[in-house]
Amino acid sequence: MSGQYGLLSEKEQEIADIMLKSVPNVDIRSAAGACKKVNFRTSTEELNLDRVNPDSNFVYLKFFREQLAQRSEANSKGPIFLPNMDSMKHNYKTFLRVLHEKKDLSPSQYAKITEKLLREPVVYPFVIFEWIETIP
Repeated sequence: MSGQYGLLSEKEQEIADIMLKSVPNVDIRSAAGACKKVNFRTSTEELNLDRVNPDSNFVYLKFFREQLAQRSEANSKGPIFLPNMDSMKHNYKTFLRVLHEKKDLSPSQYAKITEKLLREPVVYPFVIFEWIETIP
C-alpha cells in the first residue's frame, strides 16, 4: 500500500518486502519500521544529507530538521529543493485514512498522526512511518 500512495518507490517496496520476509507475524508497526529505514536511506541520499547509522535512540525527525536548518545556511553541499508538500501531505492523509478504515490504526493513533502531519511544514514518508511505528 505504501507504494500505491506514493510513500515508497518500487525499488524501496522491493527492499522492504525482502526485509519483512524474515519477520514472523508482520504487523503494522514492524512493517512501518522496515519502510522507515528504507525510505530514510533513500531520502538522505536524494537530499545529499549527512550519512548516519540510526540506532534505537535515533530521532529521525530531529535529525531531518537539523539537516534542513544547516542546509538553509551557506554550505558546500548546496541548497535543498523540496517538492510540493501540499500534494504529498494529501497522499499521506489518504494513506493514513485507508489504514484507519482497515483497522490497522486505532482512532487515537489516526487522530494523533493526522494532527502531527498538519503541524509539520515538511514531512517525508519515513516520518509518517516513524509515527505509525511509535505513536500508541
